Amino acid sequence: KLSTPTVKSTIPNQICNGINYILTRFQIEKIVFKSILIDEMFMSMFVRIFSNINKLQLVFSKIFLVDSNSQDHTLRFFQWIVS
Repeated sequence: KLSTPTVKSTIPNQICNGINYILTRFQIEKIVFKSILIDEMFMSMFVRIFSNINKLQLVFSKIFLVDSNSQDHTLRFFQWIVS
């Protein structure tokens, strides 16, 4: 049985649903989103990602490879614990 992700942030339902969908689809069993900061551009990107089932896994993997500690990023997001 998949665990329920903990998302501590005010983000649109469609994005939460998309995250939950990916977690279920690709059977990621334990993941906790500690901090997600999203602006309109990033939100739009997520909507496009979730509308294209064939690219979900690839893009999701790339997103999780982003270094959220980098000074070069204006957004700090997806500080996560995967165990």
